[in-house]
Amino acid sequence: MDILISRKHEKFSTSVYHKPTFSGVYSNFNSFIADEYKSGLVFTLLFRIFHIASDFSKFHEDVQVLKEILNKNQFPKILIDKCIKIFLNRRYTQRINEVGVAKKELF
Repeated sequence: MDILISRKHEKFSTSVYHKPTFSGVYSNFNSFIADEYKSGLVFTLLFRIFHIASDFSKFHEDVQVLKEILNKNQFPKILIDKCIKIFLNRRYTQRINEVGVAKKELF
């Protein structure tokens, strides 16, 4: 579900799929909801992209699309970039911990 599977040169790749009728409407940043929900939306969408994309180039492409969509929903660029940085740092730190390096606290 929500996965675009492509085949090129006998290799499969996956990325996020949006139906042609996808409007790109999420909660507007200026809406009256808690800031935690706003950043939570960004983290949730990044998590989805991270687990669907088959490689980093697909991840990067999907994140660029996400940035455009969030920009249209009036999310500040600085918030989007900060969430992406935190998300990737958490993923990178988590992978290092799985290998056996001492755990590093983020906050």
